[in-house]
Amino acid sequence: MFKINVTVTKSHQMEDSYVRLLKAARELKGAKNAAAVALLLNISEQTLHNWKSRGVPRRNLVDIEARIGAYPMWIATGEGDMNAGMRSGQSTGALIIDVITAMRSMSSEDMRLIAELCKKFGKEKRGVGWQEDASTAWKLTSTHSFWSDRRTVERRKIDNPKWQGAKDRRKYERSAANRQS
Repeated sequence: MFKINVTVTKSHQMEDSYVRLLKAARELKGAKNAAAVALLLNISEQTLHNWKSRGVPRRNLVDIEARIGAYPMWIATGEGDMNAGMRSGQSTGALIIDVITAMRSMSSEDMRLIAELCKKFGKEKRGVGWQEDASTAWKLTSTHSFWSDRRTVERRKIDNPKWQGAKDRRKYERSAANRQS
């Protein structure tokens, strides 16, 4: 009997995260229905419908925050304010520093997911403040973490069949060190 109660509670929490997501999209972005929310999040309606029974995946919370502006912890648990993301007075540079500080304690898988999101949104939002923000982030991150990603190495080999692996990596790291100093 106890096992059934736990399952019901977990199911209820999952449905709550879905309801909170819809509420945030409606209040912060004016989405009128689930189809509009799916379009706003750039996912299929079926995926959004699956979230109703399975809950909003934690790996999607940062993407949801970027697209809707809702605080990820609020969507997941209901704690905190709905739109307690970036404060209006907070500079983008300060936000980048906060994010990088938080990323240092993350697992490599979480960092990879965030890097993919940054690439995705970087392509969509090139322009305002991009140069200064990129240079701030560049100084704070290590070049080693960039090259330790296996997918990065594989992409380099596909893009350039003559790529020499470690030799090119060392050359790249030397030029990066020269740019930082």
